[in-house]
Amino acid sequence: MTGIGDSVMLGASDILEEDIEGFTVTDAATGMQAADAIEILTDRRDAGELGEAIVVHIGNNGPITEEEFEEIVSILEDTPRVVLVNVRAPLSWEASNNELLREKDEEYEKITVVDWNSASYGHPEYFWDDGIHARPEGAEVYAELIAESLGR
Repeated sequence: MTGIGDSVMLGASDILEEDIEGFTVTDAATGMQAADAIEILTDRRDAGELGEAIVVHIGNNGPITEEEFEEIVSILEDTPRVVLVNVRAPLSWEASNNELLREKDEEYEKITVVDWNSASYGHPEYFWDDGIHARPEGAEVYAELIAESLGR
């Protein structure tokens, strides 16, 4: 199982890897955009390095277009389980990114969307002052949600 994401996933990577057996955050970086994730996923697919489950968390750093989303789905078409984490970010693209994921969750049977937005709503104690990056308590909840989505 592989995790690819932005700084939110990066900040929770130790907890994710500790709490979810067989899970590795392979590519998480500050500022990751959808185009970066597409490039990483393409490279990993071409190298035969995609696991049986992929968790992708992007969208905190900018809008995700429908075309980018469809490209990600296309790259992961042979991956048995695809988990996407929605966004909690007090930024203008939060709502549109989450709406896109909500729509696609209904459209694609093999995609599971982790609703980090709802789970963290009303819990400012989960976040550092920026309202995006999780404090340890929030990272634990984040990891639990992902573990549940993977059946762990």
